[in-house]
Amino acid sequence: MVRVELFEGAAQADVLGAAEANGSTGGTLSFTPLARHAGHSYRLRVSATGAGAVEDYSDGTFSVAASCAGDATIGGACAEGIGACRRSGTYVCTDGARRCSATSGPRGTEICENGIDEDCDGMDLSCPRACAGDSRIGTTCSIGAGTCLRTGTWVCSGGSVACDAVRPTTSPETCTNRIDDDCDGVVDCGDPDCAADVACRICMYNGCFDRGLTSGGWCDNRVRVACTTSAGCAVEGTRTDCTTLYPHAAGASCFGGSCLLSSNGCDAGYGNCDSNDVNGCETDLRTTVANCGVCGRVCTAPTGTAVCQAGVCGVSACPAGTASCDGSPTNGCEVNTNSDNYNCGGCGVICGPGAGCVSGTCRCPTGQTYCSAGCFDVQTSASNCGACGNVCPVGTRCFGGTCSGSCPGTQVDCSGACADFQTDIRHCGRCHNNCPWNPHATPTCTAATCGQTCDSGFGDCDANAANGCELDLRSDPNNCGACGRRCGVGVACSVGTCGTDPITQVSGSMTHTCALRQSGRVLCFGSGGGALGNGGVSYSLTPVAVVGLTDAIQIDVGQYTSCAVRAGGGVMCWGSNGMNGDGTTTTRLVPTTVVGITDAVQVSVGYSSACARRSGGSVVCWGVGSGGLLGNGATVSSSTPVPVSGLADAVQIAVGRSNVCARRAGGGVVCWGSGGNGALGDGSTVLYATTPVAVSGLNDAVQIALVSASACAIRATGAVVCWGENTAGQLGDGTTRDALTPVTVMLGSISDVTGVACGEDFTCVSTRAGAAYCWGRAAYGVLGDGSTVNRTTPSAPALTSGVASIAAGDLHVCTVTAPGSLLCWGSNGGKIGDGTSTDRSSPTPPVGL
Repeated sequence: MVRVELFEGAAQADVLGAAEANGSTGGTLSFTPLARHAGHSYRLRVSATGAGAVEDYSDGTFSVAASCAGDATIGGACAEGIGACRRSGTYVCTDGARRCSATSGPRGTEICENGIDEDCDGMDLSCPRACAGDSRIGTTCSIGAGTCLRTGTWVCSGGSVACDAVRPTTSPETCTNRIDDDCDGVVDCGDPDCAADVACRICMYNGCFDRGLTSGGWCDNRVRVACTTSAGCAVEGTRTDCTTLYPHAAGASCFGGSCLLSSNGCDAGYGNCDSNDVNGCETDLRTTVANCGVCGRVCTAPTGTAVCQAGVCGVSACPAGTASCDGSPTNGCEVNTNSDNYNCGGCGVICGPGAGCVSGTCRCPTGQTYCSAGCFDVQTSASNCGACGNVCPVGTRCFGGTCSGSCPGTQVDCSGACADFQTDIRHCGRCHNNCPWNPHATPTCTAATCGQTCDSGFGDCDANAANGCELDLRSDPNNCGACGRRCGVGVACSVGTCGTDPITQVSGSMTHTCALRQSGRVLCFGSGGGALGNGGVSYSLTPVAVVGLTDAIQIDVGQYTSCAVRAGGGVMCWGSNGMNGDGTTTTRLVPTTVVGITDAVQVSVGYSSACARRSGGSVVCWGVGSGGLLGNGATVSSSTPVPVSGLADAVQIAVGRSNVCARRAGGGVVCWGSGGNGALGDGSTVLYATTPVAVSGLNDAVQIALVSASACAIRATGAVVCWGENTAGQLGDGTTRDALTPVTVMLGSISDVTGVACGEDFTCVSTRAGAAYCWGRAAYGVLGDGSTVNRTTPSAPALTSGVASIAAGDLHVCTVTAPGSLLCWGSNGGKIGDGTSTDRSSPTPPVGL
């Protein structure tokens, strides 16, 4: 049995194929040729378990002959390394024999490359003897059979493949004959494809290469490497023109058989900015703003519209009254064409001497006319006498618009123009002394001295003529209508008049108070670590304006945080304690936007959490989540709003220190958070509830209030009910016992209650008649009736009239009065806003409100 294997490389490790045949009967083995690869070599390995011989590899077929065991098989093929070829017992073919001669003896003369081992020495195709004479020159010798030398006797030794009759040191290698013509031991090129493809291929270094490459790929008679010219990039005979393959890329080149698109292969003005060869140089670098001139260069402009023109960034579409006169996108539309004397109404339009640019037009002072060279009094100008361009004859002057012999009266001849030094802004005090045009001002000349007159609505409040009339008196609340005329705190200046801007709402906490004006502006006073919202001051005994908030429609404050609903439905908060809802826990000294809310109608702020009611009735909360404060079924804190579970019909919300309540559309009330002291109102004293639970027996509430561990509601009947903690009688039922469900406040003769507010251990109500009553703990004068004794039911009023609404902080109370002003009492520390820190036991107005 004969086995033939094809393997790669000298290591003989990777067998690429194998076949077997019976050596005793003969036969043919077929091998499928494998594609060769550049730089790889292949070898055969033959093994057998019986006699026989194997022919060499030829197109994948191996011929196996019968055994050479007898004379009849002398000259037949034997397997390499096996068997003994004998002739009448005389001739022996040892290991390595391929054929046995029937005519030659063991030491017969070897004939080179005839396929027979004539001397039967086991070294068939042995060249050292075969090339002994000139008759052997040019015959093929086996690899490893020596070197060809011409010294009278030819000898083929190690590494040669062929012998020729030309001296080896000068013989060139013939590309297509597959013979080692120069006898250097290497067939330098044996691929006929090189000869057939001479236009772009060259034969060199044991391979066939593309012309022009510094390195190339192997080729044989089955695979051809592409040509290197861009107009003929080819594989296996197919030609592709690289110069037309990719759009806008006529400079594409051929390399290693593939069309290559490089940055310098793009047509002028185009770029391959997406690095995708398929769509070629897809970007027009001449006009593309994001890739102007080169890929990645983005044109930007601080004002106007950035453009790319001929690969250079520029500016277009400037806002009305502006222009880009230098063409640079860096400074955008840098010129104000409404007021620039050198670019008046357009780039390069220069207002002449004495003229100023006003609303894009070169303008002259009253009594003067603008001519091409500047401002002239056509009554006195010798070069524009009576009209622009009318020049008086030599020796005459212009007087009253008519040319005459000399300047009239006290006027002086200034280069042919008659000038009054006392009043002429072009010759003020002396010839050619032009009075300057400053912003929002018109120059004057009075008593030979330059001055200015402010444009309507503007004022020179810093007495610095150089910057003109710098303030807009139409809208500046500190200079409203005139320099130094101040409007009240938070009052707007409109058309030069301090407008009426009444207080519409007030809210208080342990640390500070905020008030909302009708205009949407917000004022705050007290302390609170940033809760005043004015950008820096953390403590103020009088009201200060919240920065940048002019469209608030509702406000509420907590211990260290303040929030407002804006006219568009957004919510803004400021202060500390991580309750600003902007995704951070950073203290904000000015308002910041709460994330994800655009349809809010109410916001409520507690000690460590806040909630917003959305227009559809759902509620979202943010801040500390412990104790179920966020109402979403969890106890995890969140710096952005999360929805309250199962609540979709809320019409009012109230956030306290450790719990939250909401009034539903049907009049029912639900609460969540801490359940201590019965604060949930459901009859239980559970530690806390993480989702809303219903307050027992309350289905007709029209208003609710909440502070710490107690809450109250006004019923549709006008009655007031409260529940929860009752340490100081704040539930108003005449006792100091906690209530797990609502109990009725003993109002006595008090009727028509319109508002309720809960503080720390006290409660207040307001009535339709404008009165205010408080009960519970009397510390700091918080009951407002001068009492220092706790009350378990309402008694003397704090105010008997004028109350429009009422709000309570932890230890103080404020009311909005009918004229739209404020009155506050109780613990002060700045929360009263009267400029002191003294506690007030009776209603006191904040300063400026």
